[in-house]
Amino acid sequence: MSQIIGEIVAGSGTSWTLAQTPVSNSVALYASGIRITPGVGNDYTINGIAITTVGSYSAGTLTADYTPLSSLNIITGIADQLSPYALTTLQRVKDLLFDPNLTIALTGASLTNTSTNVTGLTVPTGKNIKVGQVIMGTGIPSNTTIAAVISATQITLSQASTQTNTAQTLTVIDQPTAFDAVLVRLINWATNYINNECGRASFVQQTYTNDTYSIDNPRQTYLLLRNTPVFSISSFQWRAGTPSHPSWTDFIADQYELVDPRTDPASGTIWYPSGEIRVYGVLPRIYNNMIRATYVGGYPVNWANPEDHNTHWLPGDITNLCENLVVRRFTRRQLGGKSSQSLDGANVSWRNDIDAEDKDVLGQYRQLNF
Repeated sequence: MSQIIGEIVAGSGTSWTLAQTPVSNSVALYASGIRITPGVGNDYTINGIAITTVGSYSAGTLTADYTPLSSLNIITGIADQLSPYALTTLQRVKDLLFDPNLTIALTGASLTNTSTNVTGLTVPTGKNIKVGQVIMGTGIPSNTTIAAVISATQITLSQASTQTNTAQTLTVIDQPTAFDAVLVRLINWATNYINNECGRASFVQQTYTNDTYSIDNPRQTYLLLRNTPVFSISSFQWRAGTPSHPSWTDFIADQYELVDPRTDPASGTIWYPSGEIRVYGVLPRIYNNMIRATYVGGYPVNWANPEDHNTHWLPGDITNLCENLVVRRFTRRQLGGKSSQSLDGANVSWRNDIDAEDKDVLGQYRQLNF
């Protein structure tokens, strides 16, 4: 899932169409470089990829920043697909809990290009294949699962084949699927727990629109954005007027800048790990909620290819922490409220606290906002 920046929106007048379906609330829309706001009675409304503007604009003058919705960020039952902000995937957790080396070989399979049907296969005696199990083979896209078992010789795939083949052998990862829904809930629970402990909305890259701040120090010249790292800032404003009738004014472009940029050696991307803004002057503090910023923050995530640092920046220790929490909670799901258990005269006790190394990871990513 990569952020789209500066897409020239197709259309003219008041009717426009995005190239891809956006994640909800991720769209930042600009008319000739000026930010316009969504909602009924404001500057535009959006429904899927369709945008209707209140004002009329010439073709090529409307641009958009947004996070595209993809097959990797939709919860669809028991497939290896999660919310766009999960810190791991279902299959990664299952590989920790259940042996990924146990496989079932389906022989004699026939696939047709663009079709999800597989026919003519033979399941080994004593083996059973289940809906939700990962299946691999020539012409089968990665992350494909068994969507349906039609008969002893026919199944349906979750994704269409990209080739036509006959009499080939397919490999099914022999892992249980009965716990998939539970594991998806635990992954999202662990993700929320980590985000809350670290004081942030998400580690996964998205656009934060009108993220609002209050200034307490009369001589404050720095502002730490909440959701780091920061990759770009498209709007930085201060407020006059009242809370019910605000008047937002853009800071002059040369009046502020993001501090301490870094250049990623793999992708060449410029980013700002601290998310710190320096204002040349002082930040206004007459009222609360007087500063707001729209920016792209968080780590790019691409679970389809997590080893590609050009597109996947999520730190490995955060993913490991999430997986540790899920595995710990899953393996102890029947021990809620217990601290020890006796069996045949032996007493076993366990800790209720998370591991010290997981605490250390949380400590490294906690946000300090002042």
